[in-house]
Amino acid sequence: MSETIDHDLELLQALGILCENEGLEVFDTRLAEMVAARRGAEMSNWDHRGMSEAVQKTAYSKDPRRKVGAYISGARNKPIAWGYNGLPRGIDDSPSRLQVRSAKLKLMAHAERNALDNAEQPVVGATLYCTQIPCAECAKSIVQRGISRVVCPEPDQQVSEYWRQDAAISMIQFAEAGVTLEWYEGPALDLLALRRRLYLMGADAPSLEQIAGGLMQLDEETFKRTLYQLTDTPPF
Repeated sequence: MSETIDHDLELLQALGILCENEGLEVFDTRLAEMVAARRGAEMSNWDHRGMSEAVQKTAYSKDPRRKVGAYISGARNKPIAWGYNGLPRGIDDSPSRLQVRSAKLKLMAHAERNALDNAEQPVVGATLYCTQIPCAECAKSIVQRGISRVVCPEPDQQVSEYWRQDAAISMIQFAEAGVTLEWYEGPALDLLALRRRLYLMGADAPSLEQIAGGLMQLDEETFKRTLYQLTDTPPF
């Protein structure tokens, strides 16, 4: 156990996330500062559309725990490619296999990587929208392929320590490579929260089309209150 902690500390210090005289006990504070520094970016209508596209792609994922979507938009907001987290083509993705976390982590292709692999044209200068911050491995591919901007929701404070460190490493890579990273704020987050709630409900969950049809019949105040109940987001 101590070797893993020493390795993590050495890694974070080598990347400049922590200073040489700092320990892991200050990591959460440092990560919070890194996250806060990227707040406040203004989202355009195209950004809302791009994130909505990424959210919609989560429906294709068979991951029983977390479904992720990604969407790449090029010059003049032209669609380039999209992806979701799933096993590579031809690999058995049966529910029994996906329930084994160690097997899933070894075999799973992340949404961002799939979107990059699906791109049939250069992505240099493009924007990548993703429903969560890319991991350190995907960040390397994003940098190498020339993506200039990444838009995703702010990292969830409840994620595991392993992925929190990975998020920090991704932020460092983007900063050093000149890739703009912006936290998304907007209506697509409500859609993402709603989809995640429906995933938890399983096969008995109504479709988004059924929910949308019902919500459109409500007055504005009732609509906001109902959306709050579905997504756990404030009704304002």
